[in-house]
Amino acid sequence: IRKMRNFYIYRLTFNSYLAGFDDTITDDDKLSAASSLFECINENMSFLDGNSIPVEADPPTRFGKDIVYTRIAKESHTTINAKKSHKESKVNDYPYFSVAFDFRHPLDYILVAIEHKRKAFANIKTVADGLEEYFNRSIKDFEVKLRPASFSKVFWKSIEQKCRVNTTKMKSFQVEIPDIQSSFPLTASEEENSFLSTFFMMVKGTGGDDGFFGFGVDDDSKYLEVNRVKERWGKIVHLACKNGYIIKAIMHNGMEVSSSEVAPAIYPMDRKLVGDVDEASGMEQMPIEKQCGELKNWFDNVYDDLKKTEEDKHAGKSKRNIKK
Repeated sequence: IRKMRNFYIYRLTFNSYLAGFDDTITDDDKLSAASSLFECINENMSFLDGNSIPVEADPPTRFGKDIVYTRIAKESHTTINAKKSHKESKVNDYPYFSVAFDFRHPLDYILVAIEHKRKAFANIKTVADGLEEYFNRSIKDFEVKLRPASFSKVFWKSIEQKCRVNTTKMKSFQVEIPDIQSSFPLTASEEENSFLSTFFMMVKGTGGDDGFFGFGVDDDSKYLEVNRVKERWGKIVHLACKNGYIIKAIMHNGMEVSSSEVAPAIYPMDRKLVGDVDEASGMEQMPIEKQCGELKNWFDNVYDDLKKTEEDKHAGKSKRNIKK
């Protein structure tokens, strides 16, 4: 039985700590930072979760200098109910999840695939924040940013479906850009770059550290028409999703629909590709050469899919398989 695991896709980039003074990052800088980060993925990789519980990595498996994955375990406690004594006891448990990195495009961004395993973490953002914090403790001269990939087409479909099925209406709409000083575009055309630069300058002019743009209607009897909002603000939604910013639609019943929750880039992966094989599973270990080749093919599909989305927002049906 080929069991699949779902992985959230993040794009890792570097930002100069001298942003605002000399924020130019050369190609050599990026290659040097990527090389340093590659070496930081080891058995010492660790961070604390939201409850200050240690999260620690196993020794990684490296495929040359391009691909690496590791399993990360979190200490937890499982409650056992003893029927005879009618007493509950707790035992230590170490649920793990896998994280894979693709370093083949360091001048663009490094792809990071994080397995979503609820037994370890309910919120995948906690893992991304923890990894980001660890790398920033380990890397000098550059700040590491992990940005989630999401899809604007899926976001709009979710809004349209909620309006159709739940007969709810949209009251307001907002774009959130955390730490606008380092939220440069990951990939953008000249026109898109100009558009975002103008938007950033406008927000920076308010003196805020976080970028925020929103609009809505005050009259309780009025609502935003999804098609008109999509037509007028589709471009900024598309740019926000592909650059890891957050789009939120607030419905008339108070419900918030966030792009990071309803439209994340989730790709299934055969668990064999990340070494999730042991004697108890009854599965044979995949030969290392084949494992390397298939893992590269998997990342190639993700990378090409993201590029397709970036270059043509009206592209046809995607190759991705998003599981809700």
